[in-house]
Order: sequence, then C-alpha cells, then structure tokens
Amino acid sequence: AYQYKPINIIISSILTIAFLSLYQAALNTYAIFLLAFIISDVVKKNSISNITKNTASSVAGLIIGYFSYSYFIAKRLVTGSYNIEHSKIIEINSSLFEGIISNVLSFYRMFSTILNGDNYLIYYSLFFALIISLIVIVLKVIKRDENKKTKFLLVVLILLASMFFIIGPMIFLKSPIYAPRVLIGMGGFMFFCCLCVFYAFEDKQLISRIYFSFILLISTIFSYGACNAINAQFQLEESIVNRISQDIDYLGFGRDKKNIKFIGTEPYASINENIVIKHPLMRELIPRIINNNWMWSEVLMQRNVFSRNYRLYDKEVKLENGWKKSGNNVYDIGVVGETIVVRFN
Repeated sequence: AYQYKPINIIISSILTIAFLSLYQAALNTYAIFLLAFIISDVVKKNSISNITKNTASSVAGLIIGYFSYSYFIAKRLVTGSYNIEHSKIIEINSSLFEGIISNVLSFYRMFSTILNGDNYLIYYSLFFALIISLIVIVLKVIKRDENKKTKFLLVVLILLASMFFIIGPMIFLKSPIYAPRVLIGMGGFMFFCCLCVFYAFEDKQLISRIYFSFILLISTIFSYGACNAINAQFQLEESIVNRISQDIDYLGFGRDKKNIKFIGTEPYASINENIVIKHPLMRELIPRIINNNWMWSEVLMQRNVFSRNYRLYDKEVKLENGWKKSGNNVYDIGVVGETIVVRFN
C-alpha cells in the first residue's frame, strides 16, 4: 500500500483502522514500515518525486484511516474509564511542553532499564548496525545519484524518525501507559535496523544472515523465558483472587457490599522472586495485576462467581482496630464501612 495509486490509499486507510482497533500503540509500526519503504526507494535509485508521491500516498491513507476510526469507531464503541483516560491528548495550553517533557523523561527512565537489561547486546548492536548501515547506504547514494544532498538529508531524517517512532505519538498523551507492552514500535525499529543492514550489505548476504540469526536467537530465548514468568505470575494471581473470593463468601460480610479496595500489590510468584533480582528488566515485563491502581484487578475479581459484582474503591480508607476479619501470609482481609479491604503483607 506504499505506491502512489488510489487503491493503495484505500488499503492504507483500512490498515490504519485495523491497527487502531486492535491496539493503538501498534500504529508506530505503520510509521516505521513507511520509513523502511522510503529507504528501499532510496537504495533502488527512485527519484525524489516518486519517493514524495509514494510517501504522500501512505500518509494520506494514515490520516483518512485515523479520522475514520476517531469518528466512526472510537466515539461510538470505545468505553470504560481506563481506555478513555489513557487516550486523551495533552491540552494545548501553558502546560503543553511540561507534559511532553514529563512523558519523554518517563519513557527515558523505562528505556534505561531496558537498554541496560539482559539483552543490552542486542539493542546496542542494533543502534551500531543501523548507524553503520545508513553510512554505507549514504556512501552508495553519493557515488551514483544526482540528488546527493537531498537524499543524504532524507536518510538523516529517516534515522531520527525511526528512533522517534519507537515511542511516537504517545509522548503527546495526557496519561500514557509507561510499560514495555506499548512499545510495539521497538519491534518495528528492530525490523528497520535489520532491513538497513540487508540493503547496506546486499552484496554480502552472509553478514546479514549471521546478524539476523543472532538477533532472532537471543530474542526468542528471552521471549520464551519472559512468557513463562508472566504465566507463572498470572497463575498466582488467579489463585489469590479465588482465595479472596472464597474468604468473602465464607466470612459472609461481603454479601451486601459492592466496593473493594486493595492496599499494596500481590507478591511475585516464587519462581519469579530470584528472576526479578537477577534480571531487573523482568520487573518491567512481569505485570502484577492485583492493586488498586489498575482496572484489571477489578476485571480479575469479576471473573469469579463469588466476587462478580465488586468495583474498585478509589478513595482513601482509614484502617482502625478491629477492621481485620481474617488473614494469611499473603494478605489480610476485612471491612471498613461499606468497603471490603484487602491489604497485602
């Protein structure tokens, strides 16, 4: 859907709507793939006018798809305070730049954990390979092309844009989610880096194959380990929620209550306790759902027949003597006013 044709604009619009409907953060990969196509055009000696037309075609599809999604889908179908709150844009006022800077710094802190984690060799090698590959591509362009300065500037802009779209439009959100799961653009960036290596050393395919194999092997091993750790944590969370629901039913004090409040967060699963110490990145990758700041704790509770009607209580509660009705080595449970309170140890 990159070439300058009316049908491709329609395809781009449909793809944009699909991206936004499935997972909005995935839109960054659309932008990075567009940059990959532009690099492909540069390498294949396409003229600046053709590159501009092709790019305009994809951008037009993106804009049409975005506004179609916003008007026909988001306004009518997107519900829930969580989804609405995290999709709001920073208001254009005196605090605009303050909000953007705050988002950039918050994402940077998360990136520093990721870049200095177990897979630091992959990420630093990707940046290094990208710089070297773009230099090689620029040298090839300088040797053979007439529009040397224009294409050189284009390659530099593509480099900056590819790094920007790891985060992309999320820096303009009022309440973005600072979690690795929203950084789908990182996967697109990794693809972009590998593609640049391929184009830079297309006459030496062995280099590309060895590098791709290295990236794929390390990423697969790490993903497999992270998946097992996340599954173990979720199994623990289901067990805790079932136990809480049984306590509520057994003690009988929850039958006329509608609110529940969690104080603290559930512990890590036993197999994850050492993992998060030895591998700090895993703290970012292993979500702990049961807390009062995340709607998924409410969703998890509602999956159980004994706690289907409870809603998270977001106001402060004062724990006084006698509030506790039962407890174990994971949590204490009791009632404060009309609210069931679960305090993790």
